Amino acid sequence: MTTLQLQVVGQDMIVEQIIASADLSNLNTSEVTSISITSGDGTKLSTLRGIYRITMQGTVTYRLSDGSQQTRRFRAAQDLVDVSRKQGNQVRLTLHLL
Repeated sequence: MTTLQLQVVGQDMIVEQIIASADLSNLNTSEVTSISITSGDGTKLSTLRGIYRITMQGTVTYRLSDGSQQTRRFRAAQDLVDVSRKQGNQVRLTLHLL
């Protein structure tokens, strides 16, 4: 087992809050883990070591450079994520607004 920190980032915005579901597909074992994220810009979890495909979708609240705050739906995904270290695995997923 290892720890994995998922963080959602966006271009030209500061992510303040996400409410999302994420699927972590272990490409070595074909096991899929589904999680819910309801705070901040990400989450930390324990999982098996391996190579993953991570997909996420939900709602994001973000702040733009002019100070305005907006809430929109988003998706994020990343393939071939290496989660092989004993600890300190970090993934930054770039969100795509819908």
